[in-house]
Amino acid sequence: MSRNYYMDYSELLKSSRLSLTQSRVLLLEILFETDYPLSGKEIEGIINGECDRATIYRNLNSFSEKGIVQRILADEAVKFKMNSEGKNETRNADHVHFECSICHKLICMKDLRVKDYNLPQGYSKIENQFLIVGICNHCNGK
Repeated sequence: MSRNYYMDYSELLKSSRLSLTQSRVLLLEILFETDYPLSGKEIEGIINGECDRATIYRNLNSFSEKGIVQRILADEAVKFKMNSEGKNETRNADHVHFECSICHKLICMKDLRVKDYNLPQGYSKIENQFLIVGICNHCNGK
């Protein structure tokens, strides 16, 4: 882990009112370096025993509550990815996600916007999520 990453993560956690721990820095490093959403199980495989499952999920949920990561409901699992540059932001999930049914990779399709629906009186939207399940171009052999 580079010192610059550590300092960036320290500031991000501090601004989110989360304490700096080795497991949080490790999770942030993995999420920053991955360009597609990961499930807790996938993260657990990458971490390879450096912290336990409960710590991983507890921290992912804290990151989601603080707006550091986006929580995406995929076909088989909840997946997580950094919000733009890891900044505390309002939710930005109003685009389509594509999940490959073969490799299970989840891809953000930011150019495909989700329609905004008129909700009945008394309901308010937090975010839209839309998932397309199919076969990606890599698994399709293209």
